[in-house]
Amino acid sequence: MTINSRKCRELVIFQVYYILIVQLLIDALNAPQYIVFLTDIINALLCLYMLRFPKTLFYGNDTKLFHQILEIYIVYLFIDALLNLVPLPMFIWGCRKLLRGLLYFFACIRFLEFEDYIKFLDNMFILQIVNVVLSLYQFFVLGLVQDNLGGIFGTASGCNALSNLFFCVLDTYYICLYLRDRRALKKLVFVLVSSLLLAALAELKAFFLEFAVIVILVLLVTRFSFKKILLIVGSIFGLSLSLKVFAKYFPGFYSRMTTLKDFLQIASDVGTGYNISRSGAFQEINNYFFNYSMRYELLGYGLGGCETSPFEFLTSDFYKAYGSFNYVWLGHAITYLETGALGTVLALAFFLLIGCYSLKLRRQYKEFEYELCFSFVFSMIVIVNFFYNNFIRADIQYFVYFILAFPFVIAGRKKDVY
Repeated sequence: MTINSRKCRELVIFQVYYILIVQLLIDALNAPQYIVFLTDIINALLCLYMLRFPKTLFYGNDTKLFHQILEIYIVYLFIDALLNLVPLPMFIWGCRKLLRGLLYFFACIRFLEFEDYIKFLDNMFILQIVNVVLSLYQFFVLGLVQDNLGGIFGTASGCNALSNLFFCVLDTYYICLYLRDRRALKKLVFVLVSSLLLAALAELKAFFLEFAVIVILVLLVTRFSFKKILLIVGSIFGLSLSLKVFAKYFPGFYSRMTTLKDFLQIASDVGTGYNISRSGAFQEINNYFFNYSMRYELLGYGLGGCETSPFEFLTSDFYKAYGSFNYVWLGHAITYLETGALGTVLALAFFLLIGCYSLKLRRQYKEFEYELCFSFVFSMIVIVNFFYNNFIRADIQYFVYFILAFPFVIAGRKKDVY
């Protein structure tokens, strides 16, 4: 089969849909776990095509700083691993887990069009309808709750991490769409109510905070209109309703969320598998592992030095000794352990600069004002999730990087960018 640009575009689009449902195929249809590696094959084909037919992806002063940070980050990962004498197989596996989403990010920019994104984002509404039906079946019939309630995202422990990101994208897009087009009100109501209620049933405590952040950021970066007042009222009502549902099914957890202080206290908890806390990860890693060594605080143990794998020979000695801390569950914890403060800052700078770039384009291209508002808000939510889950190393990173590439695809419609 000959791979051309059109087929690469189809592979890119297939990849994002596939990653949304692959865990359901494994959990519900007993498909082998290894079917997730199809994404690596697709990534390899896309990468080979881009290497054979190179094309400038970032051009001009608008993306100069972003491009430089990206180059520095990648070079740093290699030098850091070399200084830490990370075994080559471990480093290659670490690169695969961390950089596969970045390669897909480049492919999205290279092959996708603006219309591809709009079609996908519109199709997310249909996926949400299916997700609601399946989630309610899982909850009321199968008795699945909390980490095992994932709807179309499966039933494996932790599947609700993808639900969380899906809800963030869905809510942000339809809020922005409503502010641009009043006809989107009915869809917005369904999206907000369904995502908040499913978040309550899946015990996605963080989503309530993320939802508030999404609404606040959208209100801050868009022009005033009376539709904003309706959005505020509707958001408060939806949040109140979902919290009542949450209180009914998880009264113990709800009792610890009565104030913002209590809510933030949850982030410092350890136990139930989390032996490194979200809010105290840096200090705890310094204490347990780095022993406050300046070298390790800056550089970490090198990419791949703390990795785990379904293959024994690709599982690091560090993980074999300390895997019970479950640091791999948190993006900032594994990033800090392996790449230190420098690598963590560079990783966060990548997401932050995408948000800044979206705001800059928004001022230039008024016709895409709300699409770029969506891109900005989601890039900020990605930073929140960097401290909440491990999307940066998990398969769901394909979905995240697909959305993050959107502003660059919008810019690609302008001749002065590409």
